[in-house]
Amino acid sequence: MKSQDPPNVKNLLNIPQLLQQGRELYEAGNFFKALTVWQQAAEAHQAQRDMLNQVSNISLACQQLGQLPQATTAIAESLRLLSSNGQEPQRSQVLA
Repeated sequence: MKSQDPPNVKNLLNIPQLLQQGRELYEAGNFFKALTVWQQAAEAHQAQRDMLNQVSNISLACQQLGQLPQATTAIAESLRLLSSNGQEPQRSQVLA
């Protein structure tokens, strides 16, 4: 067991793949699995201190699953992160 990377480290290396896998699952209508994969990507983003990107896809999957309170929470969190983020070009792009 010790020879394997912890899930966080493994996810850090695979963020683009996790995001792509989530998109494919979402487009196939498998919203629950997409949510799970995007949550893994969000945890990896959080571990990298990239908080701005961590909640964007989670809201979409929650909406499709009818989990509106969770989707609303994710949207509110992303808006809070945007308001506290000093990177204006990135902020404008995400808001668009």
